[in-house]
Amino acid sequence: MQDNEGKTALHYAAINDNKNFVKWLVDRANFEISDNEGKTFLHYAAINGNKNFVKLLVDRANFEISDNEGKIPLHYAVISGNVKTALKVIENTYYIRKRDNNSKFPLQYAVNDSRMFESLVFDYKKREKYYKLKDALECFPDANTDIQRFISNWKNGLWVPGDD
Repeated sequence: MQDNEGKTALHYAAINDNKNFVKWLVDRANFEISDNEGKTFLHYAAINGNKNFVKLLVDRANFEISDNEGKIPLHYAVISGNVKTALKVIENTYYIRKRDNNSKFPLQYAVNDSRMFESLVFDYKKREKYYKLKDALECFPDANTDIQRFISNWKNGLWVPGDD
């Protein structure tokens, strides 16, 4: 059942970070239901940077669903600033270069957060490279100085994914 905003109990559980209710609902709910903004439970879990909710959804939810702004959960996970949540979302997202209605792909929302940007380019813990140099170069004009330096080093061969 949805309210006048199109939200279900599951949406509110994610918005309010209600872990117990989410655990109770996990096998009973439809995770694909979107509200009037086109957001699903997974969008709200990403917005709130809730890695545990995202983990619950790995085999239950579609990580590719766009909301009315064209954003997939990965956009919101990056915007949230929670690197662990963003990494959990990105490893379950097939099309990580999906552009929203502003023509931005998720990495472009990390241009002022060096830790997030570098983690999305290369996850040292999993030894996994997500974005390519061409993606980083597209972010260069809007990036802060530290990220521009990182991208320049990568472009000039002074850094390669996996360098410790």
